[in-house]
Amino acid sequence: MGDKMKMNITNFEKKAHSYLYQQIADQLAMDIRLGYLKKGDQLLSIRKAAQYYHVSKTCIEHAYEQLLVDGIITAHAKRGYFVDTSKEQLLLRSEILADKPLDKPSIRYDLCSQSIDFETFDTMLWKRYIKDILEQSSSIATYGDPQGEKQLRMALSQYVFTMRAALAQPQQIVVASSFQALCYLLFGLLSKPCVVGMCEPMFLPLQGVCQDYGIEIISLPSDEDGINLEALYQSPVNVLYVHARSDGAKYQPLSVAKRKQLLTWAKDKKAFIIEDDHNGELHYETRMVPAMQSFDEAGRVLYIGSFSRLLLPSLRISYMILNKELLARYEKRKEYYSPTASKVEQLALAGYILDGHLQRHIKRLKKCYRVKSAAFQHFLNIYFPDAELILEESALQYHIVLTEAYDMEAVVRLCKQRQIRINQRQKKQELTLSFAALSLENMEQALQEIKLCLRQAKL
Repeated sequence: MGDKMKMNITNFEKKAHSYLYQQIADQLAMDIRLGYLKKGDQLLSIRKAAQYYHVSKTCIEHAYEQLLVDGIITAHAKRGYFVDTSKEQLLLRSEILADKPLDKPSIRYDLCSQSIDFETFDTMLWKRYIKDILEQSSSIATYGDPQGEKQLRMALSQYVFTMRAALAQPQQIVVASSFQALCYLLFGLLSKPCVVGMCEPMFLPLQGVCQDYGIEIISLPSDEDGINLEALYQSPVNVLYVHARSDGAKYQPLSVAKRKQLLTWAKDKKAFIIEDDHNGELHYETRMVPAMQSFDEAGRVLYIGSFSRLLLPSLRISYMILNKELLARYEKRKEYYSPTASKVEQLALAGYILDGHLQRHIKRLKKCYRVKSAAFQHFLNIYFPDAELILEESALQYHIVLTEAYDMEAVVRLCKQRQIRINQRQKKQELTLSFAALSLENMEQALQEIKLCLRQAKL
């Protein structure tokens, strides 16, 4: 057995500046990676290994212990030590340990809808609120309320009424990490079966939730002012998704008349409306239109708001207002849920809102984005003189309706090569570009290069 094992392990040479037991453990691991030792093969006994390597038995014991801890070998009483991993598994381990953090891709111009103007956010002020919470050991030593911290729900109750005219008591509000996380919770509360209706393009986070739940989705046609009511009444939809601040072919806020028509439909059909009020506070070109929830007397609207583009995309806090019926269901099952949003960030945000900083921040954002929107439109008129320009105000982006068709996958790829970031989903004759993260100095150059990419991808 000893002679056979000598043939199946490579020559060992002692090296300076390294523990001998670690050298032997590394050598045996290398023998497995090279295929000299295979899973199930028996290793030399401690005595024979000590003789083979010309070291003490204690050194071999330490080497084998290291391999045992790493899960590379296993020990069987009165039988000895055996290889317990394959060549492929060990190679994978080596690759994982050798992997380095990926370098952040270099981006010269960011025109993606998920980006914001980082310079608008007062990080020093936010750090102060985070620091204050971290110093409150009694507040952060527990998991927190799965419904959301009471301080934040109280702050949100006042905030959403002041900013969006939505009516909600703190106990009606549920806090989670994202719109999608809230929808997973919501569809667990709704009676089955659900049929969800939304207009094209489909909202991917909600589409993903529906697919996971096996819920039917119906694509509804839209008119200039939003969802086609005739098609809606004729459909089996009982849960309607609406972005009331940006709807219809022109991405405009739903009119008060259209909102009331949708509320009548929901009441007549005993259906629900998911009102996604993402960035509803950002109105810098149009006047403020209250949230649809504020017109709802029958309790059919489920309002969802978030702060991902008002503050920072990395601040994962969203909230939902439940009606009395769903709130009662939630409270019966509350013990089965766990919090998904950071308790530290929730408490920090509560203080930030109650001290008036969020409202002041939004006021600064409106001024900033009003200037950027006007400048971006100016350059769009220069480089896309024949295109129709449609501002989607709450999304901080323009839809450029082109007169010719393009291979938009190629456009995205060509932009990436030029270190320009744009949305992955683009239509053949419509380009969607956000001005939020662009500086005023870079706008013209960015549009010049995008125009060159379009020329190369013309169909």
